[in-house]
Amino acid sequence: HLLTHTSGAGDGDWTESAVSPPAAELLRDACERRLAFVPGPQFRYASDTFIVLGELVRRAGGWPTLALALRERILEPLGMTATGFAMEDPDRPSTVPHLLGVPDELARSRAVAFAATEHPGGGLWSTVGDLARFGRAMLLGGTLDGVRILSRPWLELMTREQTLGILEAGDPPRRPLYGLGWATSSAGGREPGSASQFDHMGATGSRLWVDPGRGLVIALAANLWGVDRRFAEAVVAATYGALVD
Repeated sequence: HLLTHTSGAGDGDWTESAVSPPAAELLRDACERRLAFVPGPQFRYASDTFIVLGELVRRAGGWPTLALALRERILEPLGMTATGFAMEDPDRPSTVPHLLGVPDELARSRAVAFAATEHPGGGLWSTVGDLARFGRAMLLGGTLDGVRILSRPWLELMTREQTLGILEAGDPPRRPLYGLGWATSSAGGREPGSASQFDHMGATGSRLWVDPGRGLVIALAANLWGVDRRFAEAVVAATYGALVD
């Protein structure tokens, strides 16, 4: 339910603050927040649910922090040396996300506060090169350069639509097209791609798009928080438009 966004849990409003709540407080809030609906029959995207998932991963593996778990199990094996929860330089315009309608100085304070929480549902900072390496590992069935981080059967399960028969609230209600942590955007015919395509859209306009059927990875990095997803959709459409069969 957490991975398919059908748990009924929502997000808190703490991201509007320039002060970072303690990690224990964020976890407690995510666990105790009242559910909007009984888990299962509805879809509502939420990022704070990944705080709970991150804690489950940490405890199951016996790691002191989720950051260490990610580094040992994914980032270092794949050579993703520029990816992590810490902002390398929060004063660089290329690093700090801009917020629509918010002065850059305030946006910088909020970004630094958000980075300090090491939020597993949207707190990683990366580069196009690292995103592409992760995308290539997913394209190749969970392996890259002789290193395997995920078995092919589990990857196939993750990237298969898990929300069939479930609708996302709206007017009209929409089919969410979601697997386990991955969107399956091509499944409903709303975007180009083969039947095996999967992707994820970031809050800052970034997007990682993987299409095993076409042998294609699209890594898009952006830093405008809250940007309309149509920009990323246009990049995907233009890429497919340039392909020669």
